Amino acid sequence: RVGENSVSFPRNVTAEAMALCPYRVLAFYVIADIRDPEREAEENRAFLAPRGIVGRVYASEEGLNSQVSGRTEDVEDYMDWISQRHPACRVIFKLDPSLEPAFPRLRCKVKKLVPLVDGWEESELDLLNGRGEDVSPEEWREMIRDRKQSGAVVLDVRNGYEWDLGHFEGAERPKYDEFREFDPVEAYGLDQLPNKTDTPIMMYCTGGIRCEIYSTMLKKRGFDKVYKLQGGIQHYGNKVGDDSWKGKLFVFDRRNSVPLGESSEVIGRCFHCGEKSEMFRNCCNVDCNRLHLCCERCWSERQGCCSHECSKSERVRPHNVVVGDAKEQFDRWHVYRDGGVSTASPLRHLISMSSTQGPPPGALDPNRLHASKILESESSENDEVMQVRYGKGEEVKIRLPDGRMELATVVLPKPSGNRFRGTIKVKYLSDNTTFHVSPDQIEKPEQ
Repeated sequence: RVGENSVSFPRNVTAEAMALCPYRVLAFYVIADIRDPEREAEENRAFLAPRGIVGRVYASEEGLNSQVSGRTEDVEDYMDWISQRHPACRVIFKLDPSLEPAFPRLRCKVKKLVPLVDGWEESELDLLNGRGEDVSPEEWREMIRDRKQSGAVVLDVRNGYEWDLGHFEGAERPKYDEFREFDPVEAYGLDQLPNKTDTPIMMYCTGGIRCEIYSTMLKKRGFDKVYKLQGGIQHYGNKVGDDSWKGKLFVFDRRNSVPLGESSEVIGRCFHCGEKSEMFRNCCNVDCNRLHLCCERCWSERQGCCSHECSKSERVRPHNVVVGDAKEQFDRWHVYRDGGVSTASPLRHLISMSSTQGPPPGALDPNRLHASKILESESSENDEVMQVRYGKGEEVKIRLPDGRMELATVVLPKPSGNRFRGTIKVKYLSDNTTFHVSPDQIEKPEQ
């Protein structure tokens, strides 16, 4: 279905297991001359949104970078559609089975393929002709094994915290935690190499897109023997497995990490105590939100904060979990500021441990504490309450858990079905955010 492009499946997942999973997680990129990135982004949105596909699609003048998730047949249609739109490009579609969508929502917008350090622009790089040499997963495996004899330098061009969870043998940890700060020459001291032309530079990343950019940067700086892992770590795992790989692979979706093979080796270490851990968490200081590895004990003892300074912040969200039968959500910030957990009956208040990659589609992001509001009421299915109706665009008051009132306008005038059954959608005038609230939270302003 995808022409001359290739599809990369996990080698350790059987066909039966693939068939049992109704969803797919798809990652790919296209290096191409896109003259109208805004139109490209909108046309991708127009294709994906009606099919319920969620994820991220970034378009720039240099190409397209996409990580999405949806039902198998819809994802296959998207692969076919992309192949027809870019017939001159050779794309590696990397597919993983999934029991649920791997992203919270769909975002299609104009954005650089890769964040670059100051002083570099994608437009200055010849991505079509100036990139490093592609190396197949099988060839890469042999080059890793022979790296000491060849004198090759192995570059991990991911974020530092990704390396902490898993990496290739012989690859040093990136100097910086954040990739946007990354300059490969500075970070790895490549300017100190005695011979730029003869030293092999082996470069890898998650899916391959970063290596397209950074191999071009190195070539432009005078390095001749620059090799990049074709299709990235994802493709390597699908073709070769975990040979010469340690740990797990960090992925930028709700799965957080995936194994490359059968190995259960854990190399991640708790940021605080050094115990083995593969659990990434965001710091509970809303103004920090640092992503770090943290074991269960330290998460509890440090109340979800990455440092003593963060624990003293005035904006620390709860780290504990309250189990309930509704979707776990964070409450509005001022509820915690003004006394902790809401006791206003009959509102249901559920707190969730912070999620590093977002909630399921349609749910609020617990890491955006300041933007979330109470969603449900215990009495939301009461017949009398359900009969309440409001006109679209009507201005109303919403009673908050601390007793305060906030002005809003009605977006959906009658109780919604399915996920937000028994609630009404409103827009808060203070910040233009939209949320579902219980009818018994609503009052009409005095005339």
